[in-house]
Amino acid sequence: MTGLEKILAQIKLDADNSCADIKKTTESQCADIIANAKAQAERIVFDGEKDAVCKYDEIILRAKSTADIESRSVILKTKQEIIASALNSAREYIYNLPDNEYFAVISKMVAKYSEDADGLISFSARDLARLPKDYDQELSKSAQGNLTIGTSPADIDGGFILTYGGIEVNCGLSSIFSAESERFSDEVAKLLFA
Repeated sequence: MTGLEKILAQIKLDADNSCADIKKTTESQCADIIANAKAQAERIVFDGEKDAVCKYDEIILRAKSTADIESRSVILKTKQEIIASALNSAREYIYNLPDNEYFAVISKMVAKYSEDADGLISFSARDLARLPKDYDQELSKSAQGNLTIGTSPADIDGGFILTYGGIEVNCGLSSIFSAESERFSDEVAKLLFA
């Protein structure tokens, strides 16, 4: 099991536990709402039995409907928070990989995002400091064109920026996770809540 799979498994366990807690809480709230509705209905019955029966059914139906809507809203919000946390954990996981594994991921990203042209690749200050020796040779294998490693750090948290003739392609980790957030969120939701 990879580190990411372990993280996702732990997040799924946490999500299941959170959902169970939320369900328990909302069921308790439903019970309170229904108890209050019954008490209110009994007062109405005291004033007039025919009218009370109609109002009782109506109040119970509304209380159940309200509780159901609130429960679904809380569960949805919690799932969204869990997905956001999972995506942030995945980004941090990649960012904190050991240098050799991290730059193997970077090489795959370069293969995907580079163009068949001469360009400049810029890294963050942290990545420039931990750049493997002779990484330019690895880049020549991964890149579609010829990339020169920039000496000035880019203002990104991880990943890289490609520059071709004055046009920048931001392949920073935060940028990619942001751009792909909907697709990533769908994938994480399938893993966690399927």
